[in-house]
Amino acid sequence: MIRYLKYVFLIFGGLGLSIMAFFYYQNHHDLHLVWDYSDELDYEEIAEDCSKAQGSYYYPCFLEEFKELVEQSGITGISFGLKLAFNFMDEDKATTTLFENEKVKDIEYALNYLEINNLAIRNSYQRFFGIRNMYSGYLSSLRDFLDGAEKFSQNLIDGLDGEEGISSIENDQARERVELRYEEVLSEYEEEYSKARTFVESEIEKVLKAHEEN
Repeated sequence: MIRYLKYVFLIFGGLGLSIMAFFYYQNHHDLHLVWDYSDELDYEEIAEDCSKAQGSYYYPCFLEEFKELVEQSGITGISFGLKLAFNFMDEDKATTTLFENEKVKDIEYALNYLEINNLAIRNSYQRFFGIRNMYSGYLSSLRDFLDGAEKFSQNLIDGLDGEEGISSIENDQARERVELRYEEVLSEYEEEYSKARTFVESEIEKVLKAHEEN
């Protein structure tokens, strides 16, 4: 029995290593890139280097670094980058003292999340570093990514438009500031999502047509 278990372990262990090796081969560019940026996107690192921050609000400095990462990444690097972004945002929100009150802070950070997601959507379809024969699988993953990005953004938009959203800010100056920013970020989302969705559906149609012709 022990002997058979040893063979099972070797088979499945080898299979696992093969899958990991293939994943690395497909995504080595993005994996190395995220590794290189992991320290630069760390909260403590950003806080130390962000000399222009006010009220311990380091998001603007983080955004610059995150933008550099996603503008070099494929979809895998962007997905890992978003995880780093969410970790940073949690810490930044917990420590900042910049905003007028908790309500305004919650809404400003909702806009930050929407802005980060816009960058991810904009860059999600720009670069493909994988094997050409795996392009159809990449398109499927890209479509799933966009579905998730749309759901995430729409939840934020629903909250911002709801009764407890922007309209509930009592401070007139803060509300006007947030409304202007929201218009800009929302318009950007609608434009970038439309471009990304059009691209992926067009590419899927091309791939399906090519398969039919072969």
